[in-house]
Amino acid sequence: GNRAVADGKTKQTYKVTVTDANNNLLKDSDVTLTASSENLVLDPKGTAKTNEQGQAVFTGSTTIAATYTLTAKVEQANGQVSTKTAESKFVADDKNAVLAASPERVDSLVADGKTTATMTVTLMAGVNPVGGSMWVDIEAPEGVTEKDYQFLPSKADHFSGGKITRTFSTSKPGVYTFTFNALTYGGYEMTPVKVTINAVAAETENGEEEMP
Repeated sequence: GNRAVADGKTKQTYKVTVTDANNNLLKDSDVTLTASSENLVLDPKGTAKTNEQGQAVFTGSTTIAATYTLTAKVEQANGQVSTKTAESKFVADDKNAVLAASPERVDSLVADGKTTATMTVTLMAGVNPVGGSMWVDIEAPEGVTEKDYQFLPSKADHFSGGKITRTFSTSKPGVYTFTFNALTYGGYEMTPVKVTINAVAAETENGEEEMP
């Protein structure tokens, strides 16, 4: 079927051919085209007349990735209405996808090994989720090993609905930097994004700081 990018500019063209009972092409017939959602903007909106080739020509564009159903209706001279449907698919514009992470910074995560910070990473093209894979590079303070912190559930994943959520906890204070990378399924590499977490020593019962 037809596929186009949902960037609001790329158009799909729909041609509706009208013939009589003997397969003669009919010009100047009114054809009405409707879409299953208003998100698909049709031009002309509503009705077009068939040309010399018996064709009514419409275009459609949208910013919302989806599969739309188009219904063409023609009223014949005898008053009968004939209807035809077709599908039109618009996909996310993954070459213009944007990778983002929030929050950009967490200032004081308690380094008690239990308290967690949550990071959300998104891969979107406009309002449309983009499919792709994510991986992260973690820069930990000097002397800290992977045994000292938890980054869950995994360092690599695939975007579902354009979003991935991760939690982090650590038992060692210091500054941790997370660099998120992504590659869209269409093969486009995204500009990496960073999250910085400053972990602070947990206070003991008597108000003194624990020795690291």
